[in-house]
Order: sequence, then structure tokens, then C-alpha cells
Amino acid sequence: MIHFVRTYLDVIWQCLLYVLLLFSGWASPPDIVVIYAIETIVIGIFHAFRMLILTYGSTPDNRKNGLGMTLFFLVHYNMFTFIQTGFFFVFLAMSDERISSGFDFQNFITVLKIEGVQLALLVMLLSQAIRLYFNFIRKADYRNMEVRTYMFVPYLRILVQQFVAIIPGLFILFLDGGFAAAILLILLRSLLDGFLARMRGDVAFINKSADYLVKRSNAQGKTLDRSQVQKFLELVVKY
Repeated sequence: MIHFVRTYLDVIWQCLLYVLLLFSGWASPPDIVVIYAIETIVIGIFHAFRMLILTYGSTPDNRKNGLGMTLFFLVHYNMFTFIQTGFFFVFLAMSDERISSGFDFQNFITVLKIEGVQLALLVMLLSQAIRLYFNFIRKADYRNMEVRTYMFVPYLRILVQQFVAIIPGLFILFLDGGFAAAILLILLRSLLDGFLARMRGDVAFINKSADYLVKRSNAQGKTLDRSQVQKFLELVVKY
């Protein structure tokens, strides 16, 4: 029971919070879509912090290249998230007069004034800060990482979670799916986060996943380093 709580506590309390925001009226179904879009930005900001810690707290090679890699990540990742979030706002503007239909920075200010979004953002920041300290700074195992490899860690998670979010998100924004679609979105995202949380402590599953990816790559005529694949998967689920 204790192991279960340690593994899934972060997932459970975020899931319950978002459901509570919905049923209390603090957040509407479209607001939930916005919350998950903002989460993408928050993840990127904290990842940049980790890259800077990795840059100045590990190997000479990281100190040489880390700052440039961090700046590149911030530009590249934020271009990705800005375009993605911009499309969310374009769709949201169809049903919410507070949102403009263009790629307008004012939209961010508008949604951050929503009480439910503010509370969710506070929870995100707290959750990411706890992970940053306990999973990264305190363990200090980042000293053996390469910053050029670590830079790509959040992309896989973001791509998967946005794929998970898009179908219920479309129901909410276009088909007036309402509470049912919002609950589905929360559950799907929570299942994804729970799956990643389970993988953190399941070495056998990570090994099987690495074997599958290497085997699939070989079948396509490409060659992957088995140890590097496993290391990358461990980083993805850990941070």
C-alpha cells in the first residue's frame, strides 16, 4: 500500500483536483484543455532549469556546451508549444468570447485570470518543484548525464500526452462534449501519467521496451545503441 501511494500519489491528487475544479464550477471543460496546454509550458521551463543544473554541476563537456543547448531548447521547445497552444486558443475562441482567434499573447493573460486555471497552475508549479528537488537535485545522478541527450527528454512525453488529449479536447471545443469529455480527458491523462509512474520502478518493463524499439529499428534497416535507448527511456519516465 505504501509503495502504491508513493508511486501514484502525484497522479491521484492532480486527477482529483481537476475533477474537483470541474464539479465546483471553478473551471469549465474548455478550461481543462487550457490547463493541459499550460502544463506543456511549465514542463519546458522546469526542464530548462534541469539543463542549467546539469550544465554547471557535471562534466566539463556539459559546461562547454550546456548553456548553448539550453538556449536552443528554450527557443525550439517554446516555438513548438507556442504554435500548439495558439491552435488551442484559435479553437477555444469559437466558443469563448474572452479569447481572440489569433496567436495573441493577450490570450495567456486572459486564461491566467481564471480562478481554476490559477489554482491548477499553482499545483503544477508545486509538483514540478518537488520533482526537481527530490528526483533531480537531491539524488544528484545527473552528474553522469550528457546535456545533449537530456535535452530531448520532454519531447516524447509531450507528444504522447498531446495525442492523448486531442480527441476529448476536440469533443469539448467543437462538439460541446461538456463534462463527460472533460472527465475523459482527465482520466486519459491520469492513466498516461500513471503508466509513466509505474515504469519508473519497473526495470523489466523498460528493458522490454528498449528491446522492442531496437528490434523494430533493426527491422527497418536502422541501428540503435541498446544501452542508449534504455538510458533515454529511463530519463523520460524519471523526469
